[in-house]
Amino acid sequence: MTATSTSTYPFATSYHPGELVVQTRAKTSGVASELLAGKSKSLNFSKNHDAFLAAQSFAVVSSVDPTSGQVWVTPIFSRPRDITATSPTSIVIRNDAIPANDVLHKIISKQEATTPISMLGIDLNRRIRHRIMGHAAASSTCLPSTGDLHFTVNEYAPNCPKYINRREIIPSLQPVNPNAIRQERTTLTQDDQAFIQRADTLFL
Repeated sequence: MTATSTSTYPFATSYHPGELVVQTRAKTSGVASELLAGKSKSLNFSKNHDAFLAAQSFAVVSSVDPTSGQVWVTPIFSRPRDITATSPTSIVIRNDAIPANDVLHKIISKQEATTPISMLGIDLNRRIRHRIMGHAAASSTCLPSTGDLHFTVNEYAPNCPKYINRREIIPSLQPVNPNAIRQERTTLTQDDQAFIQRADTLFL
């Protein structure tokens, strides 16, 4: 359930016509309205949004490769407080929680305010997820020496628990494996297809 974009980084207050048609057919208009009402332009510390993020050991971050322009999805398996809300409109993801050679490192090095970033913070055990939309913070507004990813929040919204299967992630006490190898292909192999068919959740 994404919302309409009418400017560079707007705060959406309604669903576009195509989404409304889908909601009507799926009979989820009521739930969608409740979720829309829960949207805000910033995190609400009084509702413990910051504590929710800090407690998560799993998040999914999506952005755009500043070199190729391709959309990229990065799974973040972190330790508590690797993801921190430093203010109602600012979030920091620690560098060592990001896989080596990931596109997010390019964004960190550029740290341009024009780079869009979205994140799903997911508590799989409690089946709770919060969606955050924003953009990379300009290098002048953060501490580049830390090497962490800083981004500014434009929209914060709860999402429904549908399709979230209960899981328990046990955080590792070790940092992300720097020797992990990323593979890139333009087509899916038979092994890729079989892996996807066995999975119950896929992030695109």
